[in-house]
Amino acid sequence: MIIELKGGQFVNQGAHLMLLAAKAAVHRYHSSAAIAMRDSRLSGSAARKKFGALRKQPLRRRGLDLSAAAYFLPRFSRDFLLKLDIVLEPDIDLILDLSGYGYGDPWGAHSMLATADEINRMTRHGGRYIFLPQAFGPFTEIPLAVQKRFSSSLTKASLVAVRDSRSLSHLQQLPDFDDRNVSLFPDFTVALMPTADRGYMSQVDDHTLIIIPNVRVQERANEVGGESSYLATLQRVADVARRASYRLAVLNHSVGEDDALCRSIFRSVGADVLIETADPLENKRTISAAGVVVSSRYHGCASALSMGIPCIGLGWSHKYDALFNDFDMQPWVRGLSAMSDAPRLLGELLESAHIVQARLFSVKQGLIGRTELMWAQILGV
Repeated sequence: MIIELKGGQFVNQGAHLMLLAAKAAVHRYHSSAAIAMRDSRLSGSAARKKFGALRKQPLRRRGLDLSAAAYFLPRFSRDFLLKLDIVLEPDIDLILDLSGYGYGDPWGAHSMLATADEINRMTRHGGRYIFLPQAFGPFTEIPLAVQKRFSSSLTKASLVAVRDSRSLSHLQQLPDFDDRNVSLFPDFTVALMPTADRGYMSQVDDHTLIIIPNVRVQERANEVGGESSYLATLQRVADVARRASYRLAVLNHSVGEDDALCRSIFRSVGADVLIETADPLENKRTISAAGVVVSSRYHGCASALSMGIPCIGLGWSHKYDALFNDFDMQPWVRGLSAMSDAPRLLGELLESAHIVQARLFSVKQGLIGRTELMWAQILGV
C-alpha cells in the first residue's frame, strides 16, 4: 500500500508537525504502508528522503496537466520508476490531504480545480482521497463554476474532515454541497507528544514568556495600522511580561519564513533568548517548559494549548478562533482588528494561569480521544 501525504512541508513547522502526526498514525494502523510526498520548494528531495518518503511525481507543469495520461503507462515502466523510489498517481492507493488551510479565497481557484480533478481521477480508478482536519473557505471570491466543480468532487472523497464549524458553514454554502461524508474533528497534532530531549528547554522555565511571531500576520496587521500595529502590540506585550518579572524568549516557528521578523522582534523587545530550530518537536518541547505563550503561528498556539500552557493567540483567519474554541479558551484569542487588546489580556492571563492550565489539561483528553476516533475511522478505509 502506498499512501501520499499531500500538502505537507518542512519549512512551516506546523505543516511539519502534521506530517509527523500523519506518518505516525499511518504506521500505527498499517505498519507496512509506504509513504509518498511531492517535492517542492518547501519540501525538497533531501528532507523528503530523510523523512522516509517516496517521491510522488506529478505530471503537471505551468497549467498543463497530463496526470490522466499516467494511467495509460505500461506497468513495467511504472515498476521501473518505483525501483528509483518514484511513484505516479496510479501507484497511490490513498491520498491524505493535510493542507491545513489551502482551499478558499486566500488561495484562489487553481488549487481547488487541481484537487477536484485529482479526486475525480483517483476515485474513478479505485483510489481513495481523504481530507484530514483542516480549515476551508470562505469562497466568496471563487468563480461559481469552480465552486460547483470542487463541491461535486468532495462527494467522491471517502471523508472530508473539517476542523471547525465556520469552515463547515463555508462548505455548506458551496453549490449542491452534500455533507454526508463530512465530519468535524480537531487539529490532529494535539495528540503528538514530544520526547524528553531538552534542547532549548534549558533556557526556558515556567517564568518565561515565549513570543512566536508570524510574518503573514505582520503583513496583514500593518494594513490595519495605528494602535493595532503588530510590532507595537508585541512590544507592549513584552513590557507587561517584564513588569511581572518574566523572562522573554522569541521562538521562530517557521525557520526560513520568519527569520528576519523574529530577529527584529528579539532586538526590539530586548528578549533573553532567540530560539531557532527546524525541529518542530523540539519547539513543542520548549513551549511545554514555558509559563505562557503569545503566538501568531497557528501550530504554535496548538502546541502550547495541547501541552497545557496558557496562550494568547494573535491570528489572521478564523482557524485561530476555532482552535481556541476547541480548547474552551475563547477569551484568549484576537484577530487583526483587536490585537491592541493583547497586553491587557496578558495581564489577566498571568493572574489566572494556574486555573487556565488545569482547564487545558482537562479539555485535552477529550480532544485526544476524538483524534484517535478519527484515525480509526480514516485508516479503516
